[in-house]
Amino acid sequence: MVGASEEPTEPAATPKDAKISSEQELLASVVLPIQEEFALPAEQRVSAEELDRQADRDERKELRRLRIFYAKSLMVLLVGQMIFMNIVLIFTGLNVMHINGSTMNFYLTGTLGEIFGIVTVAVKFLFSDKRFLAKHDS
Repeated sequence: MVGASEEPTEPAATPKDAKISSEQELLASVVLPIQEEFALPAEQRVSAEELDRQADRDERKELRRLRIFYAKSLMVLLVGQMIFMNIVLIFTGLNVMHINGSTMNFYLTGTLGEIFGIVTVAVKFLFSDKRFLAKHDS
């Protein structure tokens, strides 16, 4: 062992190591320069959390617009129904229309029940926020 100084040798490269090396070279030579070329400056980058907050704001804004539209539409329909019901009641009272008394009772009761039902559904579903209710249920 006098002249035998052995230097540690590296293990022989396997095909898997060669593949990993070529993927890293590809990444370094092609993908990274493309990413750097198209990357936004740091002050213009938007985080995923900010994108989520923006999407939530947009969703709430659209939901509010739809709720306002439905609220106004339901209000117009309910006012129209009340006006029609009152016209029928007045015309019956003036004997312009001849409607049986029990029929008139059923009509008025049914119409008022329908109006109360629509208002209940509108208040419960159009103007409820599930996230708010979930936070305040407990």
